[in-house]
Amino acid sequence: MRKLTISLLLMVAVVSAQEIYGEWIAQRTGEILKLSEDGSYMWGSSVGNFWIEEGSILFRDALTNDIQSYALGFAGDVMQFTDYWMGARTLFVRKGSPAENLPPTILEDVESVSPPLAEKDGVWLREEDTELAFEVLHFIIGESLSEEEGSQLVDAWIAEFKARIGSFASARDELYRTPAPWEVGKLRRRLLSEIYKESKDLPTGEQSAFIRAVYRHLEVLAFNEKETHALTDRDLEAYLDYVTFLITLSTGKPTAWPQAQRDSVASRIVSEFPTYPLAKREFLCSAQVLLGYFGYAWDEADAAERGRIAKGMLGDAAASDVDYGMLAPGVSVTTAKGKMDDATLAALAKLLAMDHKATMKTWAEGRSWPYYYEILTP
Repeated sequence: MRKLTISLLLMVAVVSAQEIYGEWIAQRTGEILKLSEDGSYMWGSSVGNFWIEEGSILFRDALTNDIQSYALGFAGDVMQFTDYWMGARTLFVRKGSPAENLPPTILEDVESVSPPLAEKDGVWLREEDTELAFEVLHFIIGESLSEEEGSQLVDAWIAEFKARIGSFASARDELYRTPAPWEVGKLRRRLLSEIYKESKDLPTGEQSAFIRAVYRHLEVLAFNEKETHALTDRDLEAYLDYVTFLITLSTGKPTAWPQAQRDSVASRIVSEFPTYPLAKREFLCSAQVLLGYFGYAWDEADAAERGRIAKGMLGDAAASDVDYGMLAPGVSVTTAKGKMDDATLAALAKLLAMDHKATMKTWAEGRSWPYYYEILTP
């Protein structure tokens, strides 16, 4: 079996002793904890030796010979000790890592450590690790799993545990510290392209359970080899919904697509995708994320602000004398028969050719955005 090389995407996050070496900062007190590869530690005024066993980290003070043990939680650049007797939690962030800049509310949401689901060579798989993987999976596919599929996926991860272990902590932490819509879309594009590049030549049976789960929920329709952009069916549908709403803003009334016309446009986009300009490919491959952010911005805006957004995106093509408070983006309406009138078709042609990356500045810039998980978590 070919071994995939990107540890970010293979399995769920687990901790080994090698991953926790270095300097850590206690989030509340600022106290420094240094864990060295030779098994020594320095924690405030205490020095001695430490080791990891069965989900715990233990410290033996060199002066008193006392041993203190804690339940150990770990997620990349964030580490948590839970006192077995008092239940008190001490949260650390890796010194010099991006986690130092994470909002305190995120760090305080870390839960107590659960018992291992599996163990191998001193490395543990925990429920927290599977939850971390689910967060990244939900982000990529844009929806939550059923309880049954989630349970089956955890079983598969446990079965795969003897394979090389990777970590989702980096991707999850990046998502949690990136509020800007374009950057969140960029992160998803990168993850999808890595998944596709590493798995496109593998038989399904040799793909990891995580990757198989991704492909159960979305399909890669086109791929640009140069910039490694993967266009999925979900992004294409979101893009067409986005364009449909722009038609509504230009005509002032809800727009319905005849299904045959919509399918024809979708097929053309897929076939022409590799030749599109970079900005257009980037927008298309981020459409699922960007439509969600646009919907949030529209919902938060009053009628006057909606009018400003419409004018900023469409200029003179925006409909006049329209109650924008009555219009809202969403899933496009399709009809089995009929066809668009000539005026709507002309508007559609212009919108399909528009540089949407440039026009999205109207609603995306100059705004204080919540984090992705606060508004778009499935």
